[in-house]
Amino acid sequence: MEDNFNSLLNKARDVEASGVFVQYEELNLKGNWQWMLCPYHQEKSPSCRIQNHHAHCFSCEAHFDSIKYLQDIQNMTFYEALESITGEKVVNNGWQNNRPLESVKIPSFEEALMSAKDMYPLLFHMLVTEQGLINKQDIISYLSQYEFENLRTSQVGGSHTITTQCNQFLKIIQKSK
Repeated sequence: MEDNFNSLLNKARDVEASGVFVQYEELNLKGNWQWMLCPYHQEKSPSCRIQNHHAHCFSCEAHFDSIKYLQDIQNMTFYEALESITGEKVVNNGWQNNRPLESVKIPSFEEALMSAKDMYPLLFHMLVTEQGLINKQDIISYLSQYEFENLRTSQVGGSHTITTQCNQFLKIIQKSK
């Protein structure tokens, strides 16, 4: 089967973002723009404007396209997001990030935790040092259930990054073995 990765990536980038977001979010038309509640923080009125192939939140400054939204908010892999948007199966002839799939190493929990520590030191400190969470299931459970907006903004470096950092930290830990 012929590799179709690049053609599907281009096809996904050409899809109007509202066509993807409407499957998961309520969209509101105000003037000439479609708006939605920002998926990166809790709010009562929509502050996230959809513009052609991306969306921008005027409250937290999040800026994302359909692929990033599906990865961050719907917890899809990059390939799953492409397939969801295009409706076609990605065929990349066994290559991922320019490496054969069999060479992609799944990190141990300890390696993933150290990676997360390097990327998000303040969040790591809060989870491990302050909360005493040291095993994979406890961290996953805590981050999955915790309301991220309750974190003190000084702990993670600004309110607009809290949900994104927690989601990324969670993904790193979930993908470990």
